[in-house]
Amino acid sequence: MMSSLKPSGVRCQHAGCCGCTVGVRRLCLPIIALLVIGWAVRPTSTFLVADHMVDVPIGAVFEANRSTLDEEAFLYAVGQINQGRTVLPKARLVPHVERLHSPDPFRAIQTGCSLLGKGVAAMLSCTSCPANYALQTVGNTLHIPHIFVSHDENCRVMYSRGYTLSMRPSQEEVDRHLVDVITQLNWKSMMVFFDDYYDFSHVQSLLSLTRKTFLEVVLLRVEKFTSESDVTEWHTSEKRSPFVEYGGKLRRAVVLCSVENSVRLVKQASEAGIFTPEHNWIIANKEVTLETLRSLHTSSGVFTVMRRPLSYNEYTNRFLRHWATLDTSDRDVRTLDDARLSAAYMYDAVHLLASAFSSLLNTRGWIGPNRLTCKTDTLTPWNGGLMFMDTLRQVQFPGVMGRSKFSGSGYNVDAHVQVLRLDRRQNRTKMRQEEPFVFRTDSSEGPDFSGFCMDLLKELSIMLDFDYELYEVHDGKYGSRRADGTWDGMIGDVIMGADFAVGATVVTATREEVVDFTLRFMDFSLGVLMKQAEDENYFFFLKPFHPKVWLCAAAALCVVCGVLLVLHRVQPDKPNVLSARANRQSLSYPKWFAYNSLLKQGGHFGLRHVSRKILAGVWWFFAFFLLSSYTAEMAAILTVTRMENPINSFEDLSSQTELPYGTVAHSGIAELFSESSLDTYRRMWSYMTSGDYPGTLVSTTDMGIRRARKGRYAFVWDHAVLEHAVRTVHDCRLAVVQQSDQIRGYGIAFPQGHPFKDKVSLAILQLQENGRLEAMKEKWWPRHSRCMLGNSHISQSSSLNLKKFSGVFFVLAGGVFLACLLAGLERVARRRKNREKRSPPSENGSIRQKSVTGYAPSAVTVTSDDSGDLHIVVVPSVKLSSSQQEGGVEKARATFYTDTEATDAAKRLKDLTVPL
Repeated sequence: MMSSLKPSGVRCQHAGCCGCTVGVRRLCLPIIALLVIGWAVRPTSTFLVADHMVDVPIGAVFEANRSTLDEEAFLYAVGQINQGRTVLPKARLVPHVERLHSPDPFRAIQTGCSLLGKGVAAMLSCTSCPANYALQTVGNTLHIPHIFVSHDENCRVMYSRGYTLSMRPSQEEVDRHLVDVITQLNWKSMMVFFDDYYDFSHVQSLLSLTRKTFLEVVLLRVEKFTSESDVTEWHTSEKRSPFVEYGGKLRRAVVLCSVENSVRLVKQASEAGIFTPEHNWIIANKEVTLETLRSLHTSSGVFTVMRRPLSYNEYTNRFLRHWATLDTSDRDVRTLDDARLSAAYMYDAVHLLASAFSSLLNTRGWIGPNRLTCKTDTLTPWNGGLMFMDTLRQVQFPGVMGRSKFSGSGYNVDAHVQVLRLDRRQNRTKMRQEEPFVFRTDSSEGPDFSGFCMDLLKELSIMLDFDYELYEVHDGKYGSRRADGTWDGMIGDVIMGADFAVGATVVTATREEVVDFTLRFMDFSLGVLMKQAEDENYFFFLKPFHPKVWLCAAAALCVVCGVLLVLHRVQPDKPNVLSARANRQSLSYPKWFAYNSLLKQGGHFGLRHVSRKILAGVWWFFAFFLLSSYTAEMAAILTVTRMENPINSFEDLSSQTELPYGTVAHSGIAELFSESSLDTYRRMWSYMTSGDYPGTLVSTTDMGIRRARKGRYAFVWDHAVLEHAVRTVHDCRLAVVQQSDQIRGYGIAFPQGHPFKDKVSLAILQLQENGRLEAMKEKWWPRHSRCMLGNSHISQSSSLNLKKFSGVFFVLAGGVFLACLLAGLERVARRRKNREKRSPPSENGSIRQKSVTGYAPSAVTVTSDDSGDLHIVVVPSVKLSSSQQEGGVEKARATFYTDTEATDAAKRLKDLTVPL
């Protein structure tokens, strides 16, 4: 057998043979093939991975009984990255999951070595601290990056600048935040509850940071409660004696326990009557969920909760949608705020690894790991681990827990926390009446408040679930600094203990020094309120012409009347038998002719002579031109009303002294003028405070608006308040000029360091985004109003109102009254004259009659009495007897005439007609 293995000397006959013997070829070909395949797939071939999909194995270690949700988050993140191809387009993650059934470090080392034997490029873990430390040792020895998410705050990064990264921030950074909160609350003594969730070294760190602040600190260790029976047993046992012994010190306490122990501790203290509304406890645990907050909020008193805030972005939305699909029958994790932070951290850790892989693949710096072993005789670290670790430290990912980035010590530098204040007490809210922000209505049950700020406060209370009690500020001021450094008004009340102040409170730098303001809920700008210039002349109809024109027109009327009368005298018409009456009436005809022609009513006068026609034609031309000009000018005046307001800006207001102006004393606007460096504001403030113009500053806003309505005063105030005053006034007599270069904002004032301020700011931002805040503004500042704000550069149409037309009615009423008066006097005079006629005076005892009869030469008699009435009598050609003569004219009127005589009388009457 051995001889047969020797070369026989037979050569290969194939043309492609390399010249080796058959036995040697059979031995060399498999070896050469393995070498070629190994060289082709070796991880160091960076030029191939850029063009082909690469499988990147990653390992994950979880505890079987504690990390079910963390494992779900890990697998979901891996599947999302592989399916999306956006984070890691050139590679595919291959997960290898191992589960620990006990926190045994030896088992953890075996599990880690098992993963390294599968060629994983990185390890992720979510275990207890002993297992975590064992995995850190494995990763640091073989240069495999290890990212861990701890369940509690005790796990540390063992090797600085090593191969281990912590998704949680350093506990020292969290302790500093806790000390800042305690310092702002100005505590001098406190009790600290802690359990196994916090390592005692963290308690020592907290004590060292607060050593110079506190006079007394009491530490109390809390047992780990596994059930409610354990809580009851602990409460009823002798271990409850510290509650009784340190009852007074329990008013200020810090709870450094797990979420379960914290909730049970607070619940037991509340049921025992230890916890009262005067107690203020700090719950410092970043794992607090919304359900935990609800359970704490049922207890009386004040809680300050420190927890890890969540970020909201596209990754958060995806994570939330997946979280809603999980089986949460035994877990209250129905919302993102109820999700475990460890699961969210695990989700972000997978994306960080994928981002680092993608960065190395893009730069052709990826070196895949070999199958490593933990045996001491063949222990070889991964030569690509250092480059991968440096890339992990530089990558930033905006995940569910915020933008993660690692420090040189291996901790996540994003260590900010969310501070919430839970208070079942009613918040003492200070407010000040300022329409339309706050309205006050007095009723039998007490004052009732409404307005924009009240609607905003109601919305915030619903969103944030808090109660409030309103108090009106005692001095009616917003708040300014006194000479001694103290503050008055609403700002002073907030400093003295009010929970917050709501109203038209302007955010200023000086106020920000003593209180904290929320996000502004409305913009602020200055405005000037003035009374519109309006003509109230009752004789507005005389406005089209100048008074001199009216005088000349009246003089022309008199001249034409006089000339026409002269022409009528020198050129008389055909004489008639009614000479006496015709002469009297001819005096009034020229006057009525001229007046009627002026008013286009016709002359009704006979123009038989050329001179009269020329005069009438010239007068008609003059009257036509005069009336046409009057009509055109009146139409122009009534169509467009131009406001003659010389105040168009603050610069115009400050450069004049004829119109007094001012603002509310001791207000934010007064403070703005007093501290401003602008020349315009400095001149205005000097004018308001100078003794030469007293009474410019008013005490309240209502007083300033009332003075502006009366006229001769310009009120400088908030444009929003002035806009409401203009739009709601009944006569639309006010105008406002806006100063748009001074834009600030209104905010809700809180005491400095109040933890509820940020929550209110976030709620205001949400109201702005969903349009609710704009709807509330539209309710109290309607865009469509009967009254316009007013602008001196805009002309607006105007109708002829009663005030402008009342003068014509006055003239008409005067003419009617004068006509009635003259008619009455004329009738009285006529009746008196008739009585004298019926009862003539007796002379020498006999009645003397006055003859009113005149005889016409043609047997027709025309008579006229003193009242101007004409009487025509036809006398027959018969001789009257003496007895008939005694009857006089009355008997003659009763005489019957022949037909011929009647015809002659009618012809004579026709000739008596006077032409007009």
